[in-house]
Amino acid sequence: MAQTSNLRASPRLGKRKPEDPPSATTTVKSPKDKVAKTETSEEAKTEIKLDGFNINFALIKAEEVKSFRELKDHPVGTLQGIGPKYAGELEKLGLKTIQQMADYKFYHLAKCIKTLAQTEETGNRLESSKMNLESGLIKEFEPYALKDLLEQPIHALQGLSPAADKTFDALGVKTIEQFADFKYFHWAEAIVTAAKWEL
Repeated sequence: MAQTSNLRASPRLGKRKPEDPPSATTTVKSPKDKVAKTETSEEAKTEIKLDGFNINFALIKAEEVKSFRELKDHPVGTLQGIGPKYAGELEKLGLKTIQQMADYKFYHLAKCIKTLAQTEETGNRLESSKMNLESGLIKEFEPYALKDLLEQPIHALQGLSPAADKTFDALGVKTIEQFADFKYFHWAEAIVTAAKWEL
C-alpha cells in the first residue's frame, strides 16, 4: 500500500508571491520625503571644515593666526627659518617685508630664466631670432644660453654687484638656479598673491 507523503509540493521556480497591499498602518513615502532626504544629503556635502586651512610651517608661531593681508606687510622674520642673521642679510638687499621679497625684481628674473630654460632646445637658436635678456644681464653673460645661465653666480644679473654674492652666499644661495628655487621668496610671493584673493 502506497504511503501518503507529508511533504508539500515545492512552489515552482520563478513564481513570486504577490505582495500584500499596504495596510492602514503602512507608511507610504511621498516624493516630498525623497526630496527632503536629498536636500539633507546635499547640505551634508556642502559642510566644509576649515580647521585644516593654514600655512603654519611657513610662519613663526606668533603669526599663525594672521590673515594674508596682514602678513604681507610683516617683517621677513615672520617667515619660519629667517632668524635675525638672515633678516640682516636680506636687509642689505633692501628687503625688510614679505611684500618687498615678493616684488624683488631679481628674484623674478631668476625665476623667469629657470622657467624658460626648461623650454630651451639646446644649440638651436635661429639666426633671425631677436630674443634676448640683455637689460637683465651684465655684458659678459649676454651670449649665454638659458640653461647655462642657471649655473652662473648671482651677480650675472645686471644690477647686483659681486658684493651681493656674499650676501646671497650667507643665505645659502650661490647660483641663479638656487635663487629661483629659494623657498623664502616663493613663500613671500605666494602670501602676497593669496592676499589678493582674501575676503
